[in-house]
Amino acid sequence: MSSNKLIKQLNMHSEELYQLWLMKKENDHPESNPEILKEAYHQLCLIIERIDTIHNAMSQDELNEIANHGIKLHIESVQWVEKLQATSIAPDIMKSIILFSAWAGRHHCELDEIEVIVNFLGEYSNFAKGQEELEELAHLSMDIIDACPMSIKQDMDNNNPGRPWRVLLFNNAIIATRSHQDPLMEQAYELIGEYLPNDAPSFFAQALEQMDIIGYPDNVRIIVRRYFELWNNSTQH
Repeated sequence: MSSNKLIKQLNMHSEELYQLWLMKKENDHPESNPEILKEAYHQLCLIIERIDTIHNAMSQDELNEIANHGIKLHIESVQWVEKLQATSIAPDIMKSIILFSAWAGRHHCELDEIEVIVNFLGEYSNFAKGQEELEELAHLSMDIIDACPMSIKQDMDNNNPGRPWRVLLFNNAIIATRSHQDPLMEQAYELIGEYLPNDAPSFFAQALEQMDIIGYPDNVRIIVRRYFELWNNSTQH
């Protein structure tokens, strides 16, 4: 997947934030403001271009550092959106962080902070409507999963149903289901079974109930029923 779309999105949202900041004259933060952020994003885009043009130009540790720096820039963007009450550009920042996190996953980076990414992925998925957009989002979601460190993937704390890893896997499966693409659904459902076996029976039972309520096509129904029977039959033995 080309990084052109990512770079365009980063430049667009940082320019939008900068212009709003100028209009509102919120220049009381000389050490950190949207003008400085805009330049930081520009430098980040130059690095992304270099990485994607010259393969293996950096070590994995360097890539991890760049990826986590990019997430910190996005968190600053979010803070400025809240300060400026710039809700109109919030979807653009959501899309930026999703595209960037997926880029990090494709480069085998490990992201230290996934909660904000997971929250934005879930929220942004509500805006996705067309099948092509949902299919693209499902691929991006899988890339984000690849950016999660093993320490998060091995978190089996069943006392915290809202932990980001669990929410991410559920959102990934829901997005894949809405995409109606068999391979994406099967890949997402296998992750539910691998990492959330205690949740799998109820998840697929609820998914099966949604088939008639929403009116999913036959290929989706067949796959959901297969996983429902697999996990609910397995719990009865």
